[in-house]
Amino acid sequence: MKRFLSIILLTILIIPFALGEGFNYTATVRDANGSLLTGHSIQLRVSILLGSATGSATYVEQFATTTNAYGVASVVVGNGTSISGDFSSIDWSKDLYLKSEVSANADGNFTEIATTEIAAVPYSMHSNSANALTLTSPNGSHWSVSADNSGNLVSTPLDASSTPEYGTVDYIFDKNALPTITVEISTAEWNKLLTNFDTNPNNEDCVVANLYFNKYGVINELDSIGLRLRGNTSRVRPEGATGELHNATNPDWHHCHFGFRFAKFKDSNSLSGTDRVDLRWANNDPTYVHEMYSYDMMRRFGIWTAPKSSYCRLKIKIKEDQTTAYYGVYEMFESPDDQYLADRAALGKIKKASGFLWKMSWGSGVCASLEAGHADGSLMGIENIQLTGTSTSFTYDYKSKKKKFDTAKAQFMQFISNLNTKTGDDFVAWADTTLDVDLLLRATAATVALGQWDDYWCNGNNYYLYFDTDGKCYYVPYDFDNALGTSSSALMYNPGTQDPLNWGSSTNRPLVTKILAVDKWKTLYKKYLADLISADNDYFDADKSIARIKAWQAKIKDYVKNDTGEDGAIYDKSASWSTGITNYRLLTGDDNGGTGSTDPNFFRTRIKTIKAAVQ
Repeated sequence: MKRFLSIILLTILIIPFALGEGFNYTATVRDANGSLLTGHSIQLRVSILLGSATGSATYVEQFATTTNAYGVASVVVGNGTSISGDFSSIDWSKDLYLKSEVSANADGNFTEIATTEIAAVPYSMHSNSANALTLTSPNGSHWSVSADNSGNLVSTPLDASSTPEYGTVDYIFDKNALPTITVEISTAEWNKLLTNFDTNPNNEDCVVANLYFNKYGVINELDSIGLRLRGNTSRVRPEGATGELHNATNPDWHHCHFGFRFAKFKDSNSLSGTDRVDLRWANNDPTYVHEMYSYDMMRRFGIWTAPKSSYCRLKIKIKEDQTTAYYGVYEMFESPDDQYLADRAALGKIKKASGFLWKMSWGSGVCASLEAGHADGSLMGIENIQLTGTSTSFTYDYKSKKKKFDTAKAQFMQFISNLNTKTGDDFVAWADTTLDVDLLLRATAATVALGQWDDYWCNGNNYYLYFDTDGKCYYVPYDFDNALGTSSSALMYNPGTQDPLNWGSSTNRPLVTKILAVDKWKTLYKKYLADLISADNDYFDADKSIARIKAWQAKIKDYVKNDTGEDGAIYDKSASWSTGITNYRLLTGDDNGGTGSTDPNFFRTRIKTIKAAVQ
């Protein structure tokens, strides 16, 4: 008796037929030894699943066919012997998966070959649902196929940079793709996630789940990953109200931030070179672009410490449920950690990934200002969030190997002391050797241009510092959901018109104020602001920014409506929590923000303000 191996994809080619029914499907069949099964009669069973790779079958059919001299079996899905369902009644606007099984024995036992998402809808069957198809050619290159206004097909190659190879983090953070992530979890583990939230909403405990990462129809599967909730003030219960368990018949889904810890329960788990990915929903950002735009602009401006990010679609499949919950469009992004550092070390940006990483927040109820009084180390520590009992958090939260904490703390205390006490040429010499000043100035200029007031200079918050093994310190910007016109009546009433040379506090922010007090560095800072707003560059220019945002929104707009009933549309408004000026727009409007304009454009207003300050 022959057994079968799982197959490497299976080419799915979707084309219209004369009757508008069916699409080509080919599969390469091998035996358990890896040898091609050539010239062999087989039974091929194909099921079209609804919602996920484990969803219920909406249509099943079977074929009697023969593999060719290369072990390839080719059939037309839709033209087989129907076992259940009606092919002509399939709703091609849904998320569908194709499961194939093969039998080469008289006993009729079938072995699953593979299950893959039908990534391109047969346009002859569902002409109104897809604006473009992404197809893969035999050599592995990707093509976008669309129709022009005259009905002519137009194919556009996606260049190599847009389709990075699996094994690199860029395969995950690919702005030209919109992969689907399906989280499969048992009812028991999901209920554990809910009850853990009720016990302590800030808990960092992981529950066990499986994950399917589907990009261009190729699925990478990880079993037994760690799933946790994320967020500070934006952390939300993912279903129901306090005390409620999963409701299989009438679930009340909620948008929330998720963290995937691939190796939490299985050391060998990784996804294309990384052991973790964080997902953030739009969080009342109706434009769906605040963080995506910010990180993208910073990285293109040479701020290599900015996290990589891209969009994805998220689905949650409770194993025992018949349906899959669609959570909509999320942003994937890197979380600064050991893997993040290893990636930068591999690129030659830092010497090694074994230095000391610190996260800065209001963990002790005090902002991470780096002022002189913090050199005593009392606000430094290792965060310990317990599900029950006493938890501890710190303004300066140490994120590297715990056994080296005492050494890291002593180094950081000395850094803060030197930052505050050194003056004149002594300070300049120290900063030149200890800080990557150019990186800091670029990051500060970008943050100020973006209007991100929840930063170091203004709110003393949301950044990391990494001390390399040679003692060099690198600034890491982080968390930009308050950028692009979001305001705070208490901290930044109008980020569009705020002076970029006096962005935040003029005291107790020595990492910026002492650097900008040095003429050569202030001049460089002003140059970077001018570079960002220049129409000759593709950074913060209004017209180019608007075009970039429109392209991203066009890619995701058909997928933002979701089963939570939240954030289900894209529109050009400020974030809902803005409490200062609240009428900034990104795609329309003039440059008179804050001076009576009813519809000011944030980019144009910010550029006008910066230009006046740096001339």
